Amino acid sequence: MKRSPIPSKGKLRLKMFLIFLVIVYLFFLVGKTVYENYKFNKQLSALQDEINASEIKINKMKEDIEYFKTDEYREREAREKLNKQKPGETVIVITPDGKEAPKANIKKEEDPNYVKWWEYLSGRLEK
Repeated sequence: MKRSPIPSKGKLRLKMFLIFLVIVYLFFLVGKTVYENYKFNKQLSALQDEINASEIKINKMKEDIEYFKTDEYREREAREKLNKQKPGETVIVITPDGKEAPKANIKKEEDPNYVKWWEYLSGRLEK
């Protein structure tokens, strides 16, 4: 008996089922690859945003450093924190009502050191 070239229904169904499984597996692999690519791009975008924020922060710090090197900054800090003033300049302190003005660092004119010694040795100055 010769076999007919037409496959039987069982073999045909088995081949169709295997082809279907291969196609489903390929769709699964493609879907997984697309999802991993999406996650990678999302992570890459987050890192680029972080890099941009860091670059902005670095540029701001560089600008601050350049400003701190200027004479304008030094003068402002001397005036505010050290209570310095320019020669010939008068400082006026305006306080709210009911508050006393802070005492300024006023240097009293003192006698030269040799005058103090002369007074001390001559007995005019008390100990």
